[in-house]
Amino acid sequence: QPSFQLSGFSPAGGQWVSIPATPITSSGLVTITPSLAGQTLSLTYTYQSGLCGFGDTKSLKVKAAGIVAVTAPADTICSVASPVQFSTTGIGGTWSGTGVSTSGSFDPTGLSEGSYTATYTLPSNSCGGSGQASIFVKANKTAAITPLPTGICLSSPAFNAVGTPEGGVFTPANIVTASGSINPASLQANTDYTIVYTVGSGQCAASAASTFSISPNPVADAGPDITLCPGNYDVQLSATPAAGLWSGQAVNGSGIFNPKDLTIGTVSTLQYSVTTATCIGSDSKLVTIVAPPSVTVSTPIIGITVGQTTPDFGVVATGASAFTWSPTTDLLTPTSLTTKANPKTTTIYIVTVDFGNNCINTGTVKVEVSPITTVFKIYNGFTPNGDNSYDTWQIDGISAYPGNEVSVYSRNGQKVFSAKNYDNTWKGDDLPTATYYYYVDLKDGSAKKTGTLTIVR
Repeated sequence: QPSFQLSGFSPAGGQWVSIPATPITSSGLVTITPSLAGQTLSLTYTYQSGLCGFGDTKSLKVKAAGIVAVTAPADTICSVASPVQFSTTGIGGTWSGTGVSTSGSFDPTGLSEGSYTATYTLPSNSCGGSGQASIFVKANKTAAITPLPTGICLSSPAFNAVGTPEGGVFTPANIVTASGSINPASLQANTDYTIVYTVGSGQCAASAASTFSISPNPVADAGPDITLCPGNYDVQLSATPAAGLWSGQAVNGSGIFNPKDLTIGTVSTLQYSVTTATCIGSDSKLVTIVAPPSVTVSTPIIGITVGQTTPDFGVVATGASAFTWSPTTDLLTPTSLTTKANPKTTTIYIVTVDFGNNCINTGTVKVEVSPITTVFKIYNGFTPNGDNSYDTWQIDGISAYPGNEVSVYSRNGQKVFSAKNYDNTWKGDDLPTATYYYYVDLKDGSAKKTGTLTIVR
């Protein structure tokens, strides 16, 4: 109590003085300063009437004002925290302040972020006094994660998770960086992952979680590597699944490959990619440009006489799938590996060999045809007695007339033998010794040959 007015003294008109000297006016207004704490003041009231005077003295003991210490339970508290208790060294006083109960309990619920002060005041009858302490209320935050993308696979690009409010961190570190970056390539397919976003700390920390899945990449199959020969032609490549995209040298997106600008020895690496959402699966395929396999003819040059048929001739072509001979005139089988020919003039036969994969090569066989140089002669007898001498009917030069027809008749006109393409092998068929008649048609437009034929046994 810094100052007060003395009252209740008489008679009026006197004066006040004190020992020791204090700030007291003659009218009795006392001013107390902290320096007087603990002292006893002697206050004297004097009255003078004429030559007579008298006075009265009273004592005033000055007590020290109450000293109060107040302690906050923490420097900072979250707005959703439970009530906390302020403490004090004072006794018998009262608590005051926003959020402060009469018992000194502080409840931050509903308070805005800021600093709050609790005051503890002693009663005036104990010379008063008060103490204060402050606590900072931090507003609680609500954490959230923006929805993560779906359809994520191992080949998907890295993406960022976004948390609100700003300033938080993501965990765990083996899935996501603190700032929210996620790289699917570093994770496992067919797995669910959960990330947590935390903002604030201690009691004021708030968290949110979100889960995403990693799917395997689509499986693309570009098929086996292939070899092709040079040329200007289209090859439709196949792959699975359908609707993918081809890329690389000499191929368009739909898989049509044309090697017209590629030379022998070129190896093209083609890529086949399948995309679903952000997922990419790919496979590679090698296309090698090679020279066509070699073609070797078994007999490059064959000589025959007019009317003869060549022995078998053909090609050696490993891996070949088709053969085409030309010209086909006088050729026995124009689409086989080996064939025969009976041309009437010298002819060059070309065989085209298909090895598949658009690899084609050729070979040639020359059939040289010589004119007939042997004398045509029909023998008029033979002796089929098994002595290996004239055992068959001989017609010299008959082989030069393919398609010839011969007939033999008995004396009474009965046909006893006939043959087409006669080859000098008839032994008489057990006919008895006799004279017979022959008929020979060379089928060359010449006159028919007739005569007698004697069989001697």
